Amino acid sequence: MTVLPDEPVHIGDRTVRLRFYAIPRKPGDPQTVVGTLTLEDSEGVLTLDALEGAKGDKGTPSPIIRPQWAHGYSTSSALYAGENTLGAPDAGRAWYIGGFWYIWTGTAWRQEQGSLAGPPGPTPDVSMTAELVEPAESGPYGEVEVEVSGPDSSPHFHLKIPGIEGPQGDNSTIIGASDYDNTAAPLDGQGIVWDSAASKFKPGDLSPYAATMYTIPQNAFAGGSYSAGEQIIAQLVIPAAPVAWYPDVMGHVRWRRSNIGSAQVQIEVRIEAVTGSPSVPGSAPIVGLGPYDPSTLDTTTVSHIAPHFSSDADPGRAVSPTSEVGRIPANQAVTVWVIARRTGGSGSYTIDATWSQLAIRCYPVS
Repeated sequence: MTVLPDEPVHIGDRTVRLRFYAIPRKPGDPQTVVGTLTLEDSEGVLTLDALEGAKGDKGTPSPIIRPQWAHGYSTSSALYAGENTLGAPDAGRAWYIGGFWYIWTGTAWRQEQGSLAGPPGPTPDVSMTAELVEPAESGPYGEVEVEVSGPDSSPHFHLKIPGIEGPQGDNSTIIGASDYDNTAAPLDGQGIVWDSAASKFKPGDLSPYAATMYTIPQNAFAGGSYSAGEQIIAQLVIPAAPVAWYPDVMGHVRWRRSNIGSAQVQIEVRIEAVTGSPSVPGSAPIVGLGPYDPSTLDTTTVSHIAPHFSSDADPGRAVSPTSEVGRIPANQAVTVWVIARRTGGSGSYTIDATWSQLAIRCYPVS
């Protein structure tokens, strides 16, 4: 047979806030309850049987205490350390520390319960936003307006803060900006581009693949009578471009033979890089040609120049999107030469600069 223990058996523990209730009855009435205990979460209710008894004797009045507010003590030991400064006249002075009253009786300390700690409340989910609003036109700066919304469990605070007018800013014009280079005035249709070398913005074409054009005008051609087999009659230096490009030339030059000559002349356009080495214009790569017209007689004729890249020495030389033929590398300045070349016959010839011109279009490639 199992022997039961004589002492109570511990089966668990729990921290709760307990409310006590009494069920009163008069002497002689039957007892309806001995006691009940109900627990739900952290709340508990205890009901007990209460027998109404006879009225007791009058009790002694509660001693009057003199609360000492804002005393600065955080522990009772700090309070006790100053006990030697207290005497009989200080009886009734009380200090509230950590939920208890510490009362000086005149000769000793008495400790009384001051409050009961309740259960922790819910933690609110607080959120906040802010915006700048126009300040008052005159008068003081203005107060920050707070708009409160949402339930107590998740309140939201929106702050409206009057803005403060700042100092005068920089010039708002683009040309007047410190990081804009207006050395060259913008042309109609150009936009703002970045110059990494100067670390500034400047006017330029918005598309790096937009074609550019240069011309050699009439007054840049050297008119006159020549007898050399190869004669430079015009030239132009084209500055380096940030991308590679192909030349596309077109133009015309007027020329004629001398009275007793039989010279056969063609006009060539050649391009070579601008370098420190000796220049050989006549051997530079050809990019344009105004061929000799066999029907030329002794009168002035016009040599029409068009793109041309092959020759008798290299008849298969051709341009394609992937070829190096005719391609001018990026960041490479070049010189364009216009050359009168006698390909046959004899005698002198005359270059007439009147109405002569050459146009060079630069088509960028990737």
